[in-house]
Amino acid sequence: MLCYMERWCANPRKGGSSPLSTPLPTRQNSRSAAQIALLTFILVLCSCVDLDKVNEFAKASQAAGTAFQSITEEGSLSCGRAADYAGKIGLDAPDCKFYADVAPGLNKINDALFAYIAGLGKLASADPSKVADGLTNVPTQLKTADPKISTDAQNKAKAATGLATALAKVLTSEYRQHALAKVIEEVNGDADHPGPIKEVIAFLSDYAAEKYDQGLREEQNYLKAYHTRRVHDFASKEPLALELFEQQYRDGLARIALNRTAVAKYRQALAAIASAHQKLYDSRNAWNAKQLATILAPEIVQIADAGASMKTAF
Repeated sequence: MLCYMERWCANPRKGGSSPLSTPLPTRQNSRSAAQIALLTFILVLCSCVDLDKVNEFAKASQAAGTAFQSITEEGSLSCGRAADYAGKIGLDAPDCKFYADVAPGLNKINDALFAYIAGLGKLASADPSKVADGLTNVPTQLKTADPKISTDAQNKAKAATGLATALAKVLTSEYRQHALAKVIEEVNGDADHPGPIKEVIAFLSDYAAEKYDQGLREEQNYLKAYHTRRVHDFASKEPLALELFEQQYRDGLARIALNRTAVAKYRQALAAIASAHQKLYDSRNAWNAKQLATILAPEIVQIADAGASMKTAF
């Protein structure tokens, strides 16, 4: 039996009359008891969730999820610039093939996370068919791209398949409170047995984001080495040449700082998503519109701030 009427469940005065508004017979006690039992069953089964605040949380999250692809693209560009600096001063260039090889798998894992969040918020971008495709092969692909990746990181990456499964369950739950709460319980897990969302967020923050921040730090080191080696050459030329060289150096440092901030903001968004999901888990048996608005408000602000910063960088 599906939800009596989602709009009524969220607001019975606007969506129609409640099944409980029908007066119960007073003459036949047995009939009254049967009707009470039936209506109680219907109410429990059909209790819906007012998802306005969850929808807002999901919408805010999508900006950070979308910007991650820009981070992966910037990883390759950053490495290319570092290699260029290295070549000009005779240093060994970094391995830029890594970023091209690792990006597809990381994007798939990121997409699985944000598609699941989109599903919680009933967003159109929640498409299980796009998320599940190729996810099972990602841990192996990551090992090929990065032979030094730890088994723990691979296992966390593998948890993304659990998010794809959870998304399918969310979309078939009809957003009944009991069914949705069950999915969130499975995905969240607890302190002793972290669920897929905790594993995936830990992987994206500790492995993926760290790799890109490491690459940007490496670019910065090569840029500084290039500046140190060549500044005297430019100083011996016309003053305008030195001024241009110094401006390019400052611009390069500023660009790297901005991109590193974007990576840090992505991590901030991940932490806020984990916190918001934990709150949904903790309160899963007693959701209501006012409560969701209160508990999710801080994370929505943090996620929106992170998304805006990432958009500025890229």
